[in-house]
Amino acid sequence: MSRIDINRPFDVFGEFWVSGQDDKTARGRMYRDESGIRIQLFDDLRPGPSHVPVPGSENSSWEVVESPDIDVPLTIHGRLGGMVGTVTAFECLTMRSSVVMFGGGPQEYVLMPLSVLVGGHIGDRSHTYTGVRVKLHHLDEWATLPGFAFEFSRDPAKINISYDEPTVETVELASGATLTISQHVTFPAVTTSGGSINRTVQIRIAQLDNLTWQEISRSILRPLESLLTLCLGVQCKVSGVELTDDGQHWMQLTGGWLSADPVDAKVERPFVALHDIGLSAVAGWLDKVEQFGPLPPVVARFSAKQQTVHLETELLEMTTAAEGLHARLFPEVVRMNAETTERVRDAIIEAVSAEEQNVRDIIQGVCSFLDAPGYPMRLKQLAGLVDDCAPEITGKTNRWARHVTEARNSYAHRTKGFLSEDEIDVLATVTESLRWLLRSILLLEAGVSKKHLAERLGESSAYLFFRKRAKESLPKVYDEQEDSLK
Repeated sequence: MSRIDINRPFDVFGEFWVSGQDDKTARGRMYRDESGIRIQLFDDLRPGPSHVPVPGSENSSWEVVESPDIDVPLTIHGRLGGMVGTVTAFECLTMRSSVVMFGGGPQEYVLMPLSVLVGGHIGDRSHTYTGVRVKLHHLDEWATLPGFAFEFSRDPAKINISYDEPTVETVELASGATLTISQHVTFPAVTTSGGSINRTVQIRIAQLDNLTWQEISRSILRPLESLLTLCLGVQCKVSGVELTDDGQHWMQLTGGWLSADPVDAKVERPFVALHDIGLSAVAGWLDKVEQFGPLPPVVARFSAKQQTVHLETELLEMTTAAEGLHARLFPEVVRMNAETTERVRDAIIEAVSAEEQNVRDIIQGVCSFLDAPGYPMRLKQLAGLVDDCAPEITGKTNRWARHVTEARNSYAHRTKGFLSEDEIDVLATVTESLRWLLRSILLLEAGVSKKHLAERLGESSAYLFFRKRAKESLPKVYDEQEDSLK
């Protein structure tokens, strides 16, 4: 394991070579600054162009030899000092290069890797792994595991620190992999000027069925980011990844997509904590990756509400996510049975058989969706999922569904110009209602009980303000709902 924090700036010298071509090495350095991780080489490892001596020249002169591949992504292996050890830099591309003037030869090449693995030499990104350990922003607050406690003795010069090792269960995923939450405590060197005790909380998944890094990212890391973000209401990104291909030796992975843990941003009380759903629910969430597809990250991103997004953009994304979520939760719902759909489709196609081919193609395209439920019907069924715990999200559901549908159609087909003040209020209410609705549905799917969801919504100031604004901007939808703000 590296003794440097590879998610923060560092600068280490070493020796590098192209994977599978260790007969040619180059001195250089790997460093990280505000723009990301870079490798600076003092010799050329690329397939071309290269600087080579001119044959038969009495004086030291060089010429450039072109290559069919001017710059191709390279997997670079390295051996670094400073206790970092072996590294693999994947898909390195040249950022810049320079040569010494007057025939001095190559001076430097700066490469930008897509990602870097510390602790091993891997052939390429198709390599498979059997285990992963993941750190995420605010994982400690979400897990709420027991830890350190302070005890003041009668002697004012002494303070006792105790540590309770948590007992955490191990659960099994549908794939046979095992999931647990691990806790690692380190005691850095204590000196006369002070010392510290550090605790690292990770989600650990072992016995994976030989997955590539891309598969691990898609099926484990992104779903975990979405789950924690939905539970906490703040953006929770992956801040650390370790991989193993033998269950024993762990390698640290980093890249520009990783960010260090926030220093001061703390979540005082999770909207939903681990103890509210249990570790088995986390496993169940990972088992639903294929069912939900790319929808949870969209809902989670807007639930965190930590970035500026145009209102119309959020509306289009959330209304699309609502349609997709309904299709995944209610795949069996149709407007007409298969027999009726086929009969009507054949009749329509026969009726336009004399038309031009492009007209027939258009009609066939429309007919392919004859049995699909209408958008208002989808919205009403989604609203029904929270009827007995949070009916105030949609108010009078029929009217709410009509407003959402009209808003979606207006902006999807670009029939609206500039928005008036009243239209902005309505649009904001529609969008926020979708945000609360889809977040609530996904939390229920993640294992949150309806009772707990209702309690936490009732205690959320953001949710209570939404209800107040909704009543003001859409009174015909929300005015007769029971309102605790009276």
